[in-house]
Amino acid sequence: MSDQKKSENAPKQLEIGYTSPEIKRGVYANHLIVQSTPFEFQLNFVYFAPPLPGANEKTGAEVVAKINMPIGIIPGVIRALDESFKKYHERMIESEKESEKPNE
Repeated sequence: MSDQKKSENAPKQLEIGYTSPEIKRGVYANHLIVQSTPFEFQLNFVYFAPPLPGANEKTGAEVVAKINMPIGIIPGVIRALDESFKKYHERMIESEKESEKPNE
């Protein structure tokens, strides 16, 4: 196969940029609320803060990111999350096995 055909068949790299430093830094969420319409899925990432000592028992909750996605990409998102989680889980199992080995 010629070098030109090889380069045409090679996967393209996508450069991903960030719209702001805040987006690049990311946010922490410990809860997810998923809603849907016939046309899109809405993911609301929420941070639940623990109650402060001495304060009333209410906890604070704040939506830290809200993502609207068309229905058509949801199967790919689910597949990507599933694959990433499986890889993560395999690494954690290997790490646990390594830490359980007796020191030599």
